[in-house]
Amino acid sequence: MELFRTKNLATRISFPLITSGSTDYFTGTAWESLTNASISAYSWQDSQSATSLSISGTPVELNSTGLWHMPLSQSEMNPNSGNDDYIIIKFNASEIQEQSILIQLQEYNIKETSAVKNTTAEISAAVYETVIDTKSVEEILEILMAYSIGNISKSGTTFTYKKQDGTTTLFTITGTDSARTTS
Repeated sequence: MELFRTKNLATRISFPLITSGSTDYFTGTAWESLTNASISAYSWQDSQSATSLSISGTPVELNSTGLWHMPLSQSEMNPNSGNDDYIIIKFNASEIQEQSILIQLQEYNIKETSAVKNTTAEISAAVYETVIDTKSVEEILEILMAYSIGNISKSGTTFTYKKQDGTTTLFTITGTDSARTTS
């Protein structure tokens, strides 16, 4: 069995165990109760010899299905300080056929696609182009900034809202007992 996993990232592997001398899934017995149960693991990089790898997890059966799973820690998924590209784990016991799992370790790499906006500039442009009640999101954010940082001055019944720079006027509100006007 071969799996692909991200290097240096904890994971969980799932695998079947087959009854020794049979083609049936092995089920119903905890790993710790198996006779001569052993887990051996090795890691290596291309064209290099394998070195022994310590694995701390124990396989656990999934609801009497014959399918088993086991966690692998971040450090187990980063063998030889991240230099190794492969891990092989062998499960063996008298009651089961030996099961070997090869794990190819992959560097995490986000791929860009043209169908998805995936840069801050593209997302920001799409958001800023949105219009709500004749105001762009950018204009709304500037108004909220004026409120939040207190760039508001009062002269008589006129309130002047300024951009974050403190000098550029966004708009003014003039109020009377019966009306309010904005400019």
